Order: sequence, then C-alpha cells, then structure tokens
Amino acid sequence: MVRKIIVAGLVMLGCGFLLTVKAQYASMQMPQLLPPSPEAFKLGTYGTVPVGLFTGTMKLDVPIHEVRTRNLSVPVSLSYSTNGVKVDEVASRVGTDWILNAGGMISRTIVGTEDDIYARDKPPTDFVNLSAGLTTYLRDLATRENSSEPDIYTFNFGGYSGKFCYNRMGEIVWMPMQPSLKIVKGTDPTQWRFKMITPDGVEYTFGGTGATERSRTQNGGISCTYSSYSWKDNAWYLTKIKHPLGDSIVFKYSNVSYRYMLGFSESYDKLYPTIQTRLDCLRWDGVQEYYDPPNNTQRLCYTTITNEGVILSKIEFPDGELKFNHGYRYDLTDDSSFTSVDISYAGKLIKKIKFDQVYSTTSNAYANGDITDYGGTQRLFLTGIKEENTSGQSIQLYTFDYNDRTGLPPRLSRSQDHFGYFNGANNASFVPANSDFGGLFSGIGGDRSPDFTYGSKGVMTRITYPTGGYSKIEYEPQWILADRISYFHAGESVVNGHIAVGGVRVKSVKNYTDSTATPVVRKFYYDYWNYPDSSSGIVLRSPQYFVDRSILQRCTPAYTNANMQVFINCQFKTFTFKVLQSNSTFPIYHSSGALVQYANVREGFGDNFENGGVFHSFINHSDALPEVLKGNEIPSTSVTNFGVYNGLEDKTLYYSLNGSGQVIKKKEIVNKFKVFDQFSTALPKGDLTNTAVYKADTCIFINRLGVPNCTADPVMQQDEYDLYDVNRYYLFSYFAHQDSSYTYDYDETGNNPALTITVNQYDPTYVVKTQDKVITQLDVLETSYKYARDFASSGNVYEKLVNANMVIAPVERSVKRNSQSLYSMKTNYTDWFSDNKVLVPSTEDYTPAGQSAITRIRYQQYTTAGVLTEVSKENDVRMSYIWDKWNKSILAEVTNASAADVAVTSFEDLGNGNWTISGGSYDLRYAYTGNQSYKLSAGVTISKSGLTSGKTYIVSYWSRSGSLTVNSGSGTAGITRNGWTYYQHSFTGATSVSITGTTSIDELRLYPSGALMSSFTYQPGVGITTRCDANGVVNYYEYDTYSRLMLVRDENQRVLKKICYNFYGQAESCAYYLSAARDSSIRRNNCSAGYIGSLVTYSVPAGKYTSTISQADADAKARAEVIAYGQEYANTNGTCTQVTIYARAEYQNLYQDLDYTTADLVLRFYSDAACTTPYSVTNLNVNYRRVRLNCGGWGSPLNTNYTATNCNGYQVNLGNVYLMLDDGIHCYEYSYNTTTGTGYTPQ
Repeated sequence: MVRKIIVAGLVMLGCGFLLTVKAQYASMQMPQLLPPSPEAFKLGTYGTVPVGLFTGTMKLDVPIHEVRTRNLSVPVSLSYSTNGVKVDEVASRVGTDWILNAGGMISRTIVGTEDDIYARDKPPTDFVNLSAGLTTYLRDLATRENSSEPDIYTFNFGGYSGKFCYNRMGEIVWMPMQPSLKIVKGTDPTQWRFKMITPDGVEYTFGGTGATERSRTQNGGISCTYSSYSWKDNAWYLTKIKHPLGDSIVFKYSNVSYRYMLGFSESYDKLYPTIQTRLDCLRWDGVQEYYDPPNNTQRLCYTTITNEGVILSKIEFPDGELKFNHGYRYDLTDDSSFTSVDISYAGKLIKKIKFDQVYSTTSNAYANGDITDYGGTQRLFLTGIKEENTSGQSIQLYTFDYNDRTGLPPRLSRSQDHFGYFNGANNASFVPANSDFGGLFSGIGGDRSPDFTYGSKGVMTRITYPTGGYSKIEYEPQWILADRISYFHAGESVVNGHIAVGGVRVKSVKNYTDSTATPVVRKFYYDYWNYPDSSSGIVLRSPQYFVDRSILQRCTPAYTNANMQVFINCQFKTFTFKVLQSNSTFPIYHSSGALVQYANVREGFGDNFENGGVFHSFINHSDALPEVLKGNEIPSTSVTNFGVYNGLEDKTLYYSLNGSGQVIKKKEIVNKFKVFDQFSTALPKGDLTNTAVYKADTCIFINRLGVPNCTADPVMQQDEYDLYDVNRYYLFSYFAHQDSSYTYDYDETGNNPALTITVNQYDPTYVVKTQDKVITQLDVLETSYKYARDFASSGNVYEKLVNANMVIAPVERSVKRNSQSLYSMKTNYTDWFSDNKVLVPSTEDYTPAGQSAITRIRYQQYTTAGVLTEVSKENDVRMSYIWDKWNKSILAEVTNASAADVAVTSFEDLGNGNWTISGGSYDLRYAYTGNQSYKLSAGVTISKSGLTSGKTYIVSYWSRSGSLTVNSGSGTAGITRNGWTYYQHSFTGATSVSITGTTSIDELRLYPSGALMSSFTYQPGVGITTRCDANGVVNYYEYDTYSRLMLVRDENQRVLKKICYNFYGQAESCAYYLSAARDSSIRRNNCSAGYIGSLVTYSVPAGKYTSTISQADADAKARAEVIAYGQEYANTNGTCTQVTIYARAEYQNLYQDLDYTTADLVLRFYSDAACTTPYSVTNLNVNYRRVRLNCGGWGSPLNTNYTATNCNGYQVNLGNVYLMLDDGIHCYEYSYNTTTGTGYTPQ
C-alpha cells in the first residue's frame, strides 16, 4: 500500500479567543455590571519577554485589539515563536515565524486514504496465524479498497485546541478528551461543515462557501513516480460565534489561490549485497529465461501543493468591525499578506494598525540548481508595528530586529543540517555523507552537520518598545548529551560530552530602559539541578537515513503452448537494496513540535543569580512509536498518543544564593497529575461498541513489497505473507489534570517550610471539578461543586441548560472545614420567557449548615435578549440598569427604581437610554458629559411613557440657556459650571413625560423621587469618557493617541490624576500640555443687507485640550475649535444693527511719471463716518464723479458723473485712472469722489 499524508493548507490562522459569559453568577455578591474606572493601559509588559522553557523557544505576543460584545470576547494579536528559521519554511501572511491570532479553524490531515471515500474495516485480532479474514484485510489495504487509519482533525478556537478523529464505528475520539465540547457535522458543505458548541453554550460555525480551503498534491521529479491527487477539502475557517443569548461575531474572508513547492528530497538506491544472483525462470518447453538485478537509482523528487484557500478580510460585531488589509506577496505568488488592520466603531475609523514588512532577498550562492519554480528567493519579515490615527499620523509601537535576515539561503536549498536548519555548507548532494556498508555510498553526500553561526540567522534579536526601552535576546546552540543522539556520518563536534543539534534556544534576555542603562538580565540554563554541567535536553530519536528496500521480480506468470495448454510459473525473487535518503526515515521532532525538550531549566535573574533564580522541572512524556506486528518498522509519522503529561511542570523552586553561593529556598511547588482514559478508568474495551466516554481507535498500516504470481487462494500462503510489513498504533481519548499540589513556604533561612496541600477531584465522565481540598497545618477546607447535570430532570430548566450545553458553570458550591459543613451557595435558574432562549439566574440562595436556604439575591427583570435590567438583594431596594443600543455597556445604574421608571441620555451615539426623541440635532461644540450635546428647536419633543401616575418623578438636565418645558412646567435652576446650568423638574400624576424647548441640553435624566442615578459615557472602541454620579460629581477621562488613559479631571476640569507609561525602571517622562485660554472676537456675518453684525467673544477655557506633544499642539487644538465653531456661534449669538453705509473713493497702486500719474480707483464701504470699520455690501449702486482741473488749479472744473452698479463686498475696483496727464499741449489734474445716492452716504 502506498501511504500518503495530505496536510492542510500553508497558512493557518491561529486563534486565541477569550470567551466571557456573564450570565451565570456563582457568588452571593451583587452582579458587577458597572464599568470600572479606567486603569492604566498595559502597553506590553516590558522586560518580561516570555520564553518557552520546556523547549527553549523565544516567544512574543503582541496585542492588536480585543473585539467585544456583551458576552463574547475575541482578542486579536500577533504571536512570534522560534527555535530558528528552517530553510524550507514559508513565512506566514504576517512574516517569518509570526502568526496572526484572529479567528479559528478546523483542519484535516488525510492519512492513507480519505475516510469520506474508503470504508474502515475492523482489523483482525490475530496477525500471526494465516486466515481468510487476515487475507482479505491485508489485500484490501494493499489495493486501497479500505482505509486502515483515520483522518486527523485539528481544531483551534475560542481557547479550545486539540484533535479528534472518527473511529470505525463513526464515534468521535477526542484527543484530549473534551466531553462537554459538542460537534455537529453539517450535511450541506456549502452552508457550513462543522459546528462546535462549547460548555458555556456558545456556538462556533466553521466552513461553507467562502470559508473552506482545499488543496491538491502533485509529486514528481527525476526517477520519481509522478502522481497528482484530486482536490481535497482540508480546512474549514470560523465564520460565526454566537452566544446563547443572541450576540454574535462574524468572520468574513476573501479567496486566494496559490501554488508552491512543499519539499525536495534526494535518495540513492544501491544493491546490497552488491552482488546478487539473477532470477532464472524455466519455461514449460525447457527454455531458460532470466532477470538480472535492477540497476542502482538516484532520485530527485519534489512535492507541489496547489491551494485554493481564503484569507481573513473582516471581523464584524454589533458596534464595529475590524478590516484586514492585504498586500501582494513576492515570496508566494498569488497569495496575499496582512498589511494592516482598520479598527472602526459606530461607523467611524478609530485607528489603523500597520505592519512594517520587508522582503529579504536570499543568497543565490546556496540555491538548489535542481529547483527553479518555487519562489524561494524572497523571505517575508515583520520589522515593526505602527499605529496610525485618523489624520494619517503614525506612531511606532514596536520595532523588531533579526540576526542577518538577508544571510539565509533560498527555500529548498541543500544547505541544511539534519533538522532542516541552515548550516552554510555548499552541498552538491542533499544526502549525508557516510562510509557505512563498506563504503557503499562513498563519494556521495554532503555536510548535514549543524552550525550555530548559520542556524541562528533570521531569528529575532531585539524588540524596541514605544517608550524607547528595548529587549535583547541572545541565543545559543541546543546542546544535549552526546550519548543521546548519533549521526550516520562524521563531522559532529563533541564538547565536554555534549553535542549541538539543530536550531537555537534562548540563552538570555536583557532589558534596557535606554541605550545607556544597565540591563535587567534573565539567563537560562538547560541543565539538571543536581548535575549543572549536564544538559537536560531530550530528543525523540536520532536521524535515520537508511532504508532497506526490496524489489519483487516475478517470472512471466503464464505460458500458452501450441496446443493451447496453459502453464503457470509461480517463481519470484526478491532483490534487496540499501537506500540512502536526504530526509530522516522516521520522525525526529516531538509531538510538541520541538526538536529538543528540556526536563530541567534554571532561570537566573542577574548575570550570576544575584537577584535569585527559579528552577523548573518538566515531565518529558513522548508519544509511543508504532509497534511492529510483522516484518519491519514502516517509515511513518503516526504515533500512539500516550504523551498525556508531556510538558507539564511538576516542580518549581524559587530560591536565592547567599554570600557563599549556597541555595536558600524561598518557595517550592510540587505538582502531581492524574489521567482519565479508557484504560485507567477500567471502562469496557474490546470493539468499543459500548457507550464509553473515552473512545479509542486501533490503526493498522502496511507495506507490501509486491504481489506473487499465485495469489488466488482465499487464505494467503506464507510466501505472500512474507511480503508484508504490518505496524499498529492506537489513538485514544484521555483527560489529564492536576491531581494535587504541594506548596512549601520557607522561612528567611530557607528552612522550616509551611506546607499547603491542594487536592482536586474530577468527574471522569464529564471532566468537571467536583471537589477541591486545601490542607494546611491548621485545618482542611473542602469545597464541592455541582452542575446543571446534577439537577436535570425531565422538562426542568437544568435539562434545558444541558440541552443547550450550558454545563460548565457550577450551580451549587458547598464548603466544609475539617469535615464539618459550613454553608452552601446555589444559583437557581429559570427559563425567563418559557421559550428555551433566555436561560438565566432567577435567585441565589445561601444555606448555612443545618438551616433552610435563604435567598440573598433576586434577579428581577431581563430583556428578550437576556440583558439584566433589574436586580436586588432580597427585601432590599432594586438596582436598575440602562444599556447602550448594543447591550454592551451600562449607560446608567439607578438605585431604588424599576427599569420602567428611568431614562437617561448624554446624547452620544450610544442609544437614547429609554427616551423617545423626535427631531433636533446634535451640537458638537459643547458637552457637559461625553463629546456632544443636543439642540432642541420648535416642534421637537423628547418623551417617555409607561410611568406610574402615583409616583413623583424627577427630570434633570444641564442647559446652555434657560429652562425646558417638562409636562408644561418650568424647572428650577441650580449651579452653573463651564457655561452649563443645572435644571430640575418634579411632577406627579402622569403616566408619561413630554419635554420641549429651544436650547442646547446635556445629561438628561428621569428617575423616581428617592432614587439615585449614576451615568456613563463612552468613546466606542476606547473606553469610558465621563462618569457622573448621583450627586452630580463628574469625572472626565482623557486618552492619548495609543487609546491609553492619560488624565482624569473633575467637573471643574482640574486634573485629578495623570498616568505615565514608561519602560520598567525608566525615569519618569510624563509631560503633557494644557491649552491656554483663547478669546476670539468674531463678528456676526449673516445679517440682512443694510445691517451689521455685532462682535461676539468665543471663548475656549484654559486646559480644555491636552497634548503629549507640545504646548503649541495643545493650543492648536483650541484654535481649531474656534475655526470650526466660532463663526457659527457668532451668527447664533450676535445681533444685527441697521447701519448707515459710508462710500468713499480711494486710490491704490499709485504710479508717477514725468508727464502722468495713475492709480487704481477703488470704492470702499464703511459702517462709520470716520471710515475705520469696513462693511460688506450687497448689490449696491453707487454714484461717483470725476473732477478735472487744469494743472496749477486755474480755470473752472469739469465734472463727469458715473454709476458703479451692483457693488458687492467690502470694496469695488473701478480700474486704473489718470490723476495727472501732461501731453505737452494740455495739462490736467483729476480727482474722484462719491456722490449722493440711495442706501449710502458719500464720504
């Protein structure tokens, strides 16, 4: 049987969802629905570059944005992870060793033949004794008439990750066990392929048209069998997340198609022994035929993948969207890269996150001359991340430096070590050089030894943060004990009993506050605690390049003589070869994906542990290789997944060193683990047709050397059976958990530990914690948990919760101390609208030991969307909540009022807060809370109905100019702040309220007398901007260009708090600038003809605007407000006075020559007799005259009258005129003045 594995497409989107469900409360505290005061935004935890200690991996997570609804949260981030750049590696759509976490998917690896096409028969229990069943099974496998191994599905979404397959009974085998994770397979793949329902009832939908990826594999090369496989669907991307209470997040994709060469291999087949006898065949007529041994063969093979995939283009949620922008890829033709992310809320772009990317051109000196069509001369690197505001200004958030990224070779280069990393060798051959088997392969092969200098090229070495601080990452070779690995050729250097394998591990991280600062140092030592000079690194197995290959040569199977008699010849011979391959025959990487796993790691703070250290011990528990049932081990990547504890930390020791270098223990944690699986829980085994939770699958794969001539027997003969290799492995479900933890707290001398033991108990069927115990030297505190399943019965709400898969939140918690019951707490659920949709808490009970249950909290009201609007402690006042239009954020909390009796709006684009508003417009110039107010005008009404006539209600607001009319009554004025006056109205005996007026208002509230209201405004996508409490005390929150909280002000705009963002240990640099007061005199300019507008002062108070750039920038913001709103303000608030227009003739651009003088004649208009205040006229006709006198003033003047019609503006240019002209015969002087007319006074 030819065994192939088809892997999922090239670029897989990672996922890192954090899902928050707030509808199921487990404490006796009132639900915390109010927004907290904004805290200082954490722009990365500088100086704490994470390192994957178990594998020595450099890791980095960079947050981009968090998409939130009321009940769902999806963090979008970038992740970097490396142990070195592999030569054949294709960069992700972000950059080499980076991945975008922004969704999720289910991918499939087709193992052997596709499960959807081929049946999977039950394997025989006996592979020793020949039988008809064994014959049929093996022959069917060899001819692909059934599938012996399941396809493996891998999922990663919403904080859930793992694998599953379908066993031959069609049951799901989860790896690891996830019994409360439901999966549904769709019947119409154009709509969706899978739905996953998590234990909190959240539904994830995958696949469908536009969200499915398929690929096709083609193999070819020199002396290689060409094969082209059909298109296979192999990845289904997340399209929607839906909470059981209705809010959802939608993912959209664009189609991309691309082709790339996955890999290149080289091999040599040589007869071994080198001399083998030929096959002699004797015909029926005595003629001797023979077959010589096959020739030696060199193979140069490649695999090409053609992918029809998708790329994420949008994430849509109720109040916004993230748009992912794409760019052309030079390293992978026709695919696209992620170049930036547009973040928009409420229809407005908030900011753009831009990725700085470069393509590094590789060195052709290491190019593989046998490969041309692979696009491997360019490598994509992410060199930085910028944030761009809506004005196009950008700020550098991060900068990333790499070690000689242009020094890497092209993809598919032969310059690789055993493990796929660059080694700088100019290899003409890809197989490793060796002298085994008597020099059978002498003269063939290249240098495959690791070389750290070359293997470390392309790894990240420095991260520069927006504050100016930076981290430097230093790497070292992956040293392991020399006896833990062996190579099949010379050239490996052993140093102090150690040998370096491929790739790199992190040696140290040094964090600098600036270029002159002393770094904060973390160092990593990958050795044993008791043997600090011995590496704790463990590899899975040594590379193996030799394969024993056999070729079956048969005689001509049948002859027919002249008399039509048929003679059968069953003779055959097997010729044996040694095959030297370029790739290891068996997997050399652990199931964790790491080449080396480290059992012990010491983490030192400081160059020599001067600031202490941490010792980490990890469990190295690798998966089991397949067992050989018959013949030889078959090259395979399949394993029995026994490595259930792999990578778990079983011991952590915090310590310091005294002056003598002796260890002083501070704290020690010892963890013990337990596994539930088919075997340890003693569940039924056999054929697994039972309903056991922990399913398993038995997987058989074979290799057949050939088919003898005579195979017609229903039971194969030994000679045919000898041609088979048969291997077996298992796939099984398991659940590993921390069974207990022992914590030792030492005194200052490192002695006299205080021990605390925590013991956890789990239900093995549903994998939920049923009990935990905390044992100290004083007592034992025990907590037991019960879930919806424990209370479910036919038709009740808990059965509905189970049916909706809302099963993860504990319903009841009981507490004991030293075996004596203390109390229990239970959340009682209800189907609020009796429609199986809103399954929510109704009450929370507290039961003291030996007493009846006492209701402590009562949930009074929900909306049809499951939004809590009223809650109270039992027999206490009610708390009511008003939500924004997306049911995401609280607009107001009201104490001692029902939801039907309250309303609030700050006139932001957040919803009307239970008010009905008709007409009017927003005023962007002024705001008492939030960023805008509301301009009422004639005919505009704000109202609310559904009130109780027997109650007294309060309506309050802040006004720019006077009282509104509320139910025909005027309000009482209160204090005035920043141009706003507080008004309050009281009314009773009405079931509705109607508000009218003609002024700008803000913070409009309605609540019953005796109630207390606190309200909030938000900048969507950023955070809370105003908090106004029941006493009218206001806090304003301002954010910098990173959307981080910068200032908190009080109602008088005084700064209460400023927040600085600096690198750890960096000197404070927290400059900010407040705008100066600005008073501008602006004349009203919209008066009718013959009227002049008054001057109006538009004031911007001091400190209204803030800048972290400069004082000039803060003042520029104040000036921009004057430009934007000043004239409108003057036109609204200025007066118009009828004026006398004074018209005067004036000269400009005077030019004087010997015999003439000229000037431009201009009519100018003024509103005062002294002609000092210019005035703009409209369609005014002005009379004027020219007076001519003889030079010297003798003679009578000659007057000529003119009319300038339709004059507009402040002046009219009548053209160039003579003021003196001497033509040699006559000499005249000219003057001009206005004369009497309509609508003006001449001057």
